[in-house]
Amino acid sequence: MANRWTTAGNRICFFYLRPNAKWSNGDPVTAKDFVYSWRRLVDPVNNSPFAYFATLAGIKNAQKIINNELPIEKLGVEAIDNHTLKVTLEQPAPYFLNLTNHFSFFPVNQKIIARYGQNWVAPTNLVGNGAFMLSERIAGEKIVLQPNRHYWDHKNTILTKVTFVPIKQTARAWQSYFAGDVVETEFLPEHLDSKLLQQIPDEFYLAEQLATYY
Repeated sequence: MANRWTTAGNRICFFYLRPNAKWSNGDPVTAKDFVYSWRRLVDPVNNSPFAYFATLAGIKNAQKIINNELPIEKLGVEAIDNHTLKVTLEQPAPYFLNLTNHFSFFPVNQKIIARYGQNWVAPTNLVGNGAFMLSERIAGEKIVLQPNRHYWDHKNTILTKVTFVPIKQTARAWQSYFAGDVVETEFLPEHLDSKLLQQIPDEFYLAEQLATYY
């Protein structure tokens, strides 16, 4: 949503939002939307399973708010104006910009949540700000997306429809891919890695990951 950003010592960040950034209902996306959304993320009332990402990112007072020691208004995010978002971190964190890619930092529409409550995520109610918008969801069967004509870069959206199919079995996932039933899958049997790299090197991507689990 930002066309540029600056940092001061990797501790204070300014995001300058695109003037033409809009929600899928046509309303403008503003810095206030991000302030609301990030406060909502750490609000202990919501008990978000991804609230810790705000602490991981080092946003000022995030953990104290999660612990219910400070009000959400003390979170280190501020709307300077409609298109300028200021973020203050606890300490310098050069990785902060990368963490903003995580969906927990995506903005949500305050007006829609206030209107529909827990039902704001229903296909007929959900308002987003990405290149696609939800048009249909059948639990356990499929999720269908269509282009968001209000997206700032809509002219470069090529796909006219996207359908996600939930497949729980790994074997079925790769069989569906080779049968042409799906065009992409992230689930493949590990023992086939080397074989697939040889057979379809242009279609198979093996991502390396450095992580710690406990």
